[in-house]
Amino acid sequence: MRKLDLLVGGGLVQIINIFSLFKIGRRPGSPERQAVANILVIKFFGGGSVILSTPMARGLKKQYPNAKISLLTFRENQELASRLPVYDRVFTFRNDAFGSFFIDLFRNLFQIWRTRPDLVVDGEFFSNFTNVLSWATFAKFQVGFYQRQVARGKTFSHKVSLNNHKHITHIFFSLAAAVGARYEDTSLTDLDLEPPHEEEIASVFSKLGLPPGKPIVVVNPNASHLSYLRRWPAEHFVSLVSEMLSMHPDFYYVFVGSGDEADYVESIAARIPSSAIKNSAGKLSMGELLALIYKSSLVITNDSLPLHITSGFKKNVAVFFGPETPRLYGPLHDNALTFFEDIYCSPCLLTFANKLGEKCNDNVCLRKITPRRALDEIERRFFANTASSAESGASGARP
Repeated sequence: MRKLDLLVGGGLVQIINIFSLFKIGRRPGSPERQAVANILVIKFFGGGSVILSTPMARGLKKQYPNAKISLLTFRENQELASRLPVYDRVFTFRNDAFGSFFIDLFRNLFQIWRTRPDLVVDGEFFSNFTNVLSWATFAKFQVGFYQRQVARGKTFSHKVSLNNHKHITHIFFSLAAAVGARYEDTSLTDLDLEPPHEEEIASVFSKLGLPPGKPIVVVNPNASHLSYLRRWPAEHFVSLVSEMLSMHPDFYYVFVGSGDEADYVESIAARIPSSAIKNSAGKLSMGELLALIYKSSLVITNDSLPLHITSGFKKNVAVFFGPETPRLYGPLHDNALTFFEDIYCSPCLLTFANKLGEKCNDNVCLRKITPRRALDEIERRFFANTASSAESGASGARP
């Protein structure tokens, strides 16, 4: 998809940029507040980023109270996106094959043309395709990121500089601010994520054999295919969870992951022989994963989707960063513990390099975070108050 976006999308961007020379399709100023009926937000990559876009969408809703806000994203994000109440409708693209992708392209364009969006917000940083797609909606107002050193963005009516010195929620909100939304009207730390349904909670407890009321630590040793270097070492997870199990045997420790990650997760969980260890990788629906995190006392995770789900529910979380920086994607709620060494080569997943990162075969930035250090800081932060009830997280872990 990246190569297609670069070769085909790049050529199409150059073509539509010719129109920007004559200011065709561009409108100065901002939309009238009461006149905007439909807004389209485009955000394809990263389920976590879709969650982190919700303060921006909330700001748009505040600025344009009569508007219905639609989200255009990949099919893999559909179930998660349906749990974000700020979005009134979700359009999806399949990205597993070129044929289905182009079928969805025309299907979605016809649906978008029928809704006639007044405003399109392109939330991608460097995608040529989303720039072309924004232009093809023929919306009067289009806002997106623009950098002089890349071709995309010249056709937007409202161009926004990509300031990666800010947190990603602030960066996304800058798109809404370009068309009138005010930062002071929206809390960037509040993410719009619906709580799971009771039947989903009951289902995940039954599926994993978890007794109701028992405290749970969710463990995510994975990172998406964007960069596996974001994984804290497997042996570190084994050491940390083994020590926590010996100190807090009343907890259940549930490892999570997708079906593609099941073997990797099992290679870790199997090294901790205990009935308190559960491997749920590949066994849970998105709703059940949300339910598990929602009912957890603590989530221990790499920089990946479970972190942002946890932030959406404002649950206790300990997260490991290395190739990416927490200054950009870290949790913003108070009950979060972030590990980051900030060594000379970190972060290396650079926004301005399209997040391709440096060629690295040794994530020393994460290896330097030892299990002993992680255990000590987790204990001080989440298990200090041993008088807390099990409902609050047993052994002192707060909800």
